[in-house]
Amino acid sequence: MRHEAKLTGVSEPVHHSGGDFLAVDILPVEERYKPAVTGTSQGRSAAEVITALSAYLKTDEPLAGPDEGPVQEEPVRFEAATGLPAGDYYAWKWVSLVTADFTHPCAPKSGDRSGSVGHVVTWESTGSGVLSCANRRTGADDAKEKGADAVERQAAIAACPEGAPATLEPAG
Repeated sequence: MRHEAKLTGVSEPVHHSGGDFLAVDILPVEERYKPAVTGTSQGRSAAEVITALSAYLKTDEPLAGPDEGPVQEEPVRFEAATGLPAGDYYAWKWVSLVTADFTHPCAPKSGDRSGSVGHVVTWESTGSGVLSCANRRTGADDAKEKGADAVERQAAIAACPEGAPATLEPAG
């Protein structure tokens, strides 16, 4: 099983003249993620497999189900009341992707004891952020934060001018 943060959208750099409001268009990245389950032929629906995975992981919220669409297919307008100082900013969207292989040992409804093997793609959460190209990030402490930090840096590299502090390895 893998649990990793993935970039789903990023903006062009936006010059903010300071003030209380910032609006940025976040464009989808090339790779798209949609909840899916393969190998459910032994009497289990995709929704049941994802629900079982959610219970196994003890997630606070249910994992994204098979009826949900892809994370981001179209540009998204990110608007925020900020009070940020003047400067160049970038915005991004991310998903906390969960992928897992599974084996279901038997299917009692059908009497087939051969079982099934499959693969799940879903997510636990999504999010977005906006930061200045002029600020170097600090390093994260735990694995989940490190994944989010890597996505943040990937977005900075895609959006900010080469060599901008946000594109550099985290300080510390």
